[in-house]
Amino acid sequence: MPSLPRPARAVGLAALVLFALVGLQGPAAAHDMPDEMVFQAHVAPEEAELHVPLRVPMAWLVDYPFPKRGPGYLDLADTEGLEAAAGRAADALTSDIAFFEDGSRLDPAVTGWRVSLPSERSFNDYQAAVASIAGQPLPDDTNLFWNQGFLDVHLVYPIEDDTSTFSLQVESPALAERLHILTTFVAPDGTERAYDLLGTMGRVELNPGLGYLLRMFAEEGMLGVLTGWEHVLVVVLLGLALARGPSIPVRSVVTFGVVVSLTVLAAGLAAGQESTFTRVVGEAAAAASLVVLAIGNVLARDLRLRWLTAGVCAVPHGILLAGGLDVLMQFREAGDALSLLAYAIGAITAIAAVFGATMAIAWLAARHAGARRHGPVVAALLIGYVGWRDTLDRGEALLATPLPPWEPATLLELGRWAAGLLLVMAGLWVAFEVLADRRTGPRRRAAKAGAIDEPVLAERTPAVAAASGPRQPTRGDGAGP
Repeated sequence: MPSLPRPARAVGLAALVLFALVGLQGPAAAHDMPDEMVFQAHVAPEEAELHVPLRVPMAWLVDYPFPKRGPGYLDLADTEGLEAAAGRAADALTSDIAFFEDGSRLDPAVTGWRVSLPSERSFNDYQAAVASIAGQPLPDDTNLFWNQGFLDVHLVYPIEDDTSTFSLQVESPALAERLHILTTFVAPDGTERAYDLLGTMGRVELNPGLGYLLRMFAEEGMLGVLTGWEHVLVVVLLGLALARGPSIPVRSVVTFGVVVSLTVLAAGLAAGQESTFTRVVGEAAAAASLVVLAIGNVLARDLRLRWLTAGVCAVPHGILLAGGLDVLMQFREAGDALSLLAYAIGAITAIAAVFGATMAIAWLAARHAGARRHGPVVAALLIGYVGWRDTLDRGEALLATPLPPWEPATLLELGRWAAGLLLVMAGLWVAFEVLADRRTGPRRRAAKAGAIDEPVLAERTPAVAAASGPRQPTRGDGAGP
């Protein structure tokens, strides 16, 4: 029988090695950490020390094996083994979760630890948590499985002043993706602030000032737009209408930004959380808005009313942006209205930045005849295709989502939203008409009085020039009588 060529033998050997490795790694999967972990912490500055009682699920400590007995119970009688495992776990915690005083990282000391039962509720209160860690350990004969219960650790950080600004940051990327920290900050005067902090939030101040809070909301508003590709592509489509006249994209983007901001404010101030159905409808409608605007860019002969379409399309985008406020609103100590206003200003800033970049690129492309003629159409077609594919996907998700119960209160709320949108659009129409009259009104009145030839006025207003046809020669052009 002829032997296999060397490349085939190499491939076969690699496959055998791969199967062997997969077989060896199979049992280890049972010790993977859970997809989501919830820690509890109290943070209390007291004179020259920052006290942090921290509760960690034992399931997180798979890499720091505690001594076991029998079918998998913790061997609470092995004091030395427990001490070594708890020390390694505490070192890892202080490395992965950092505390800062006025921006400077603090160095901790572990003053105590204790294994607690799953039913133990001492961490509902700061003083009770400290007392529990310093109290008696569990009896040696307690039957507690190794991946149940909690490890409670008392960390103490030397500080300069208990009135400083303190912040927390999860520095381990692997832990940050799956971590929630239920944090209670206990101020020196005894007031408490409760937070549900996500590991992905970066460094978060626990006793923030007004400036920090408003900046946080503004930054999150900007990120909400810039990290949402559907928001960015809508603004790009609105800016691509530059070839139809500069006033068309400007009016459209202004309308889009205003309606998005008002939608965020209305949704944020409304009672209750966003429902799953509302979120899915908003996602599908936001994707469909790309298709609608792309078709308008390619096929519509007159885009002077594009701003009306932009205003209607802005509503689902505002709903999606408001959905990101669930976690952020726990920092609304500056007041709901002021916090939401900062968020809306951040969103408008990001919309303006995307629009400015789009206009700059369109202006540069306009210097080349081919790009000026075909570039906006090709870009609109590509964005429309992306929107169409996403509309189909999100439409399937919408069909699979159960309808909420339709009650009179729900219909009344929809009526309020519709009425509010109509009022906003009417106000924008009046504003646009007033601005247009201020720009062209004096020339029109002068033209009626005979001071300015109508063709000259048409030259200065592209929309009028397009509507009135080619300019006729006048005496000023050297035409005959």
